[in-house]
Amino acid sequence: MGMGYAPTHGWVISTAELKKVIPAEVAALEAAVLAYTDSKKEDDEVFAGLAGYAQAISMEGLEDPKLNVALEAVNAAFKAKTKVGDSELGLWLCYYDAESGDRYDEMEDGEYWEVGGMEVLSPAGEALSKVTDIADVCWTQFG
Repeated sequence: MGMGYAPTHGWVISTAELKKVIPAEVAALEAAVLAYTDSKKEDDEVFAGLAGYAQAISMEGLEDPKLNVALEAVNAAFKAKTKVGDSELGLWLCYYDAESGDRYDEMEDGEYWEVGGMEVLSPAGEALSKVTDIADVCWTQFG
């Protein structure tokens, strides 16, 4: 890894796999993205598909009411579908740019969905977390 790079890790689900979990909501988001891009003029900067939308969110903080509603519906449906008791999983639309990554990265260029809440502490880890500040961290090292 070069200077300025930091390792990242996370639980990731592809759009194709997410469609197996909540197909209607993902299709509605894709339709909203298509409608958004179709509504733009030829000289407007427009993104293509979910990958472009994910990149616009991460790079520009794109805010569009119709897109936000569709994305929130995906998140809500995913939480509802994954809810077990008091536990549920979170979902975030993200973008990976292979040009700025590393050749050993396990990601493909484009959008991906990061899933939060997958890890569960062991009983011993839960007990320790109640008495001290302990954190899950990543780092790189030479050698």
